[in-house]
Amino acid sequence: MTSNDKRTLRVIVDAGVGSDGLLMRQAKAWLGPRRVEYCLLDEKHKGIPDVEILDKVLGKDTVLVTKDRVLHNRALRKRFQSLTLDKKGRLTPRALPGIRLPRQEAASTEKELRADYIREPSLLALKLKDGFSEKQFQKYRRRRRRIRSYFGSADNIAKASVTIATRQGRQGDLHGYILHLAGRSGVKGLKASEGYCRAGDGEADPCFCVLHALADLYLLELDDTSVELFVIPPDALSLVRRLLSGSGERQAGSRQALGMLLDGLAEVSAYPCTKGRFYEMAEKKLTQLMRSQTNEIVTMDFADMVRRIYGPLPVNAGPVGSGG
Repeated sequence: MTSNDKRTLRVIVDAGVGSDGLLMRQAKAWLGPRRVEYCLLDEKHKGIPDVEILDKVLGKDTVLVTKDRVLHNRALRKRFQSLTLDKKGRLTPRALPGIRLPRQEAASTEKELRADYIREPSLLALKLKDGFSEKQFQKYRRRRRRIRSYFGSADNIAKASVTIATRQGRQGDLHGYILHLAGRSGVKGLKASEGYCRAGDGEADPCFCVLHALADLYLLELDDTSVELFVIPPDALSLVRRLLSGSGERQAGSRQALGMLLDGLAEVSAYPCTKGRFYEMAEKKLTQLMRSQTNEIVTMDFADMVRRIYGPLPVNAGPVGSGG
């Protein structure tokens, strides 16, 4: 890069980079005396999906500045310029090692750039995240971004399939789910998430395994996707089907909360799960977790979750962290 180059370089600053952080300071030093024009994605195209950055924002005379290592490597694979920090905190314009990229690039679903891609979370999502710590908030934001990066955008997610399991044990019931997402535009499916928990008070309720799985669907902002529930415990499946048909009791408590989560989904169906790859995967994982000490199992306060679901919207409720 030479100082006598008269072209204006458009610097695309990704969300979360900041104007005076370590990455931006090093990027400005790398740019040197070149004539530059800054485009702050947080201001120009809020919540823009990675596929739209790659398809419509980056070009011959641009350089991306990003903390997203996957996006950085994807931009380089498409022969765009990109800057990020390596593991030692040093600026690099080269591909980072050890970053797994999807074999196929998701196609853009938009004809033109928009100023705002933010999807407002549902009221139930706002209730479920009430009281979240910053660590929990970031956990779901990272998972959403990884999912949308893989599919290109939320619009490319065709269907969510959730395998739900429970295993009885001395320490209480162990609940787990495995989430698989199917894509459009030729994008292959993705095992997107899994989770395992026990009730904090040791209480057993057929609602809990389904509440646990559906709560994560809302927090991952997949409640407007077609959802298929494959439920292993027969009592939980029977309960879900009764609630979906309108014949299940919805007295205040866990059943009312579960009914509200089911009602809030754009499209949902429930099926028995007695065999298949995800059945075997769920059963194997629960068996493994029952025999080991692990931090994969979280303690869930289902009474508090139920209270939040059918309680009022929290005061000053902020977004779950949509977009990207």
